[in-house]
Amino acid sequence: MSFLSESYDRPKLIETKVIKKIINEQNSQVSFDTKVKNYFISFIKIHYKVVIGVIFILACLYWRYNEIKKRRKISEEYEKM
Repeated sequence: MSFLSESYDRPKLIETKVIKKIINEQNSQVSFDTKVKNYFISFIKIHYKVVIGVIFILACLYWRYNEIKKRRKISEEYEKM
């Protein structure tokens, strides 16, 4: 075997097992976005009644806001006449 032959293998600085372990650790780390999403979903699952109540109240307030807006527009049209 000569030094520059094709069968010459370069020495490996890191074993493949160590490389695979590093890659698996990096892949198993949970990103910040995933943590936030998981926390948000778990919060909704635990407090779903409160979330539904808040959404219902906000929907009612938005509906009432639009009704008042329509009534003011109608009353302004009558005042112009």
